[in-house]
Amino acid sequence: MDKVTTARVNTALEKINRMMTMIDEYTEDSVQAAYNSGRILEELADKLIQKDKKRRTMYLTTMSDCKENVEKEQAMYNYANETLESLRNKERQLQSQAGELRDAVHTLREKVQTVPLEKRRNEARLLEEDRRLKDQKLSVDKRLNHVKSVVHRTSDSVRRFEDLLGVKLRAIRDKCIEFSFICIDEEDPFAEFKVTVDNRDGRFRATVCVPLVEEFGELKQTLAEDDELIDFLYRIRIAFNGHVKHQRSQISD
Repeated sequence: MDKVTTARVNTALEKINRMMTMIDEYTEDSVQAAYNSGRILEELADKLIQKDKKRRTMYLTTMSDCKENVEKEQAMYNYANETLESLRNKERQLQSQAGELRDAVHTLREKVQTVPLEKRRNEARLLEEDRRLKDQKLSVDKRLNHVKSVVHRTSDSVRRFEDLLGVKLRAIRDKCIEFSFICIDEEDPFAEFKVTVDNRDGRFRATVCVPLVEEFGELKQTLAEDDELIDFLYRIRIAFNGHVKHQRSQISD
């Protein structure tokens, strides 16, 4: 091999060596760069994943809030519709009441227009009623005077009856009279001997006798049959007299 060729070969080898050195350096830098790039990419991927999780969480939270807001708005919408319907019902009621008021006002106006005529009619009726009441008062006064007269005569008759039979009358119940006899016992003139007569069914019936005399049963039966009160009182007085005399005779014996 000549010198020229050797020189060329050596030059070529040097170039090749330099190229290999450059390739080695480039490869090492590339590997380091690739490693660094991979690590950066991993970190970036982690950050992106975290951001995605946050976004997903925010999205879910936002969706939940939106759902709650939608439900609230729906409830408010329903409430607004119900309120509107209620107001419409009230409006219809007010319109109905307004119609009734108009009818009432119309009726009242008609009545007001008829008031003068009705007033005259009422005045005429009042005058007629006043005359009728005055006539009734006169009639009542006459009847009252008649009743007073009858009561006075009855009182006189009762007093004469009491004086005649020596008996006092006392109403103890409805249609029930107690007759109290005095001046029976000569030793005790004011001692009372009583008999009670009932007239509730329209007939006289003797019910109580104090003190009880033997003749009371027979006299009671006779009164129930013949309804003669005066005769009964006369006979019961005689029976009381006999009762006192019988007691006095027993005491003497």
